[in-house]
Amino acid sequence: MHLIAVATLIVLVVAAAPAHGSRRFVAVAPSSETDPLAPARTACAQPSSQACRDAKEALSEQVASDLMVVASGRDRRYHDVVRQVADVPYPRVRAAAAAALGALTPGPADTDTLKRLLNDPA
Repeated sequence: MHLIAVATLIVLVVAAAPAHGSRRFVAVAPSSETDPLAPARTACAQPSSQACRDAKEALSEQVASDLMVVASGRDRRYHDVVRQVADVPYPRVRAAAAAALGALTPGPADTDTLKRLLNDPA
């Protein structure tokens, strides 16, 4: 799954979730001037550029942080999204997805995913 797609999912999930502490998330339209993914979309118009690599790094940090917010809410509605995110090629995001999946009361179907993440070199 492409990192911008993952971030879009997580932005939407976190926006739909209740406020966590003093941090409140608001859903935004992709064309909005406040679109949190706009810098990555712009920078990655040239995928091999340093700007794109930097944007992806920043985005992976934000996705990992947002996954921890999802984990702290312990709302199983987001279980499938977190499970999908566990396969992205960004170690920080996979580690956060593993923590989130564990916090969302994993079921027997999650065993293989959690085993894989447990042995992940990240």
